[in-house]
Amino acid sequence: MVSIVDPWLFFYTGYFIAVAMLLVTSYMDLKTREIEPRIWIPFGIIAIALLVARVYAGDESIGYLYILLSLIAPAILLALGMVGMMGLADPIAMLIVAILIPSPPPGLLIPPSMFILVLSSLSMLFSLVIPISIYNTRYLQMIRRICGSLYLTIVIATTGIAMPIERFERTRFLYPLVYPEKSGDSIRWICRASFNIDEDPGEHRARIRALVETGLINRKERIFVTWGVPYILFILIGAILYPILAPYAENIIRSLYIVSEKT
Repeated sequence: MVSIVDPWLFFYTGYFIAVAMLLVTSYMDLKTREIEPRIWIPFGIIAIALLVARVYAGDESIGYLYILLSLIAPAILLALGMVGMMGLADPIAMLIVAILIPSPPPGLLIPPSMFILVLSSLSMLFSLVIPISIYNTRYLQMIRRICGSLYLTIVIATTGIAMPIERFERTRFLYPLVYPEKSGDSIRWICRASFNIDEDPGEHRARIRALVETGLINRKERIFVTWGVPYILFILIGAILYPILAPYAENIIRSLYIVSEKT
């Protein structure tokens, strides 16, 4: 018979609730790029109730230190959200994950939310940033010629995709990074490293379409655009990978620590 204070029971209860929440919200984000704020309320209540139950049951696997360390990951995402680099749904999701699973399963030490944040970022790096960077090697000179700045060239080449205007007009969730803008009776090219999450990509499409219709730019002209990446999807991927990869990663960390101690 499993004890009510069994840390495995508490961990997997919180873990599967977290995965279920991320599945639902990732689907919503991918489909509409919006998440109904009320969806967080029941999951937040469940998370707090589970945390209180763990404390009341005397679960020794959690403590104030683990709870505080678990809040680092949502705090990082909140800081990025405050400067417009991502939506506020992402730190909210990570906060609820941190409360649902504030401590790792027996045998591990690193708070799950911190590990999930790392896995989420690595998933985005290997699935998007690196492939985009390889693809854009052919456009490096073009970006540098238009933008001039080496910094902008590197950022755009690692996050943007070259696309004809005629194709961009048919998209929904793409934001331009290198694009034409009307300046008097001619055009000038705008280069930027990122976009504000509150922007409406439809307004960009309308302005660029107007330039095409007035003959100031050709519909075949290529611009560079970036996807408003639903980071919550990568949080889901990180959460799914966590119980698989966390034990191996911590074993590597322990091995490196032992080696460093011997030397």
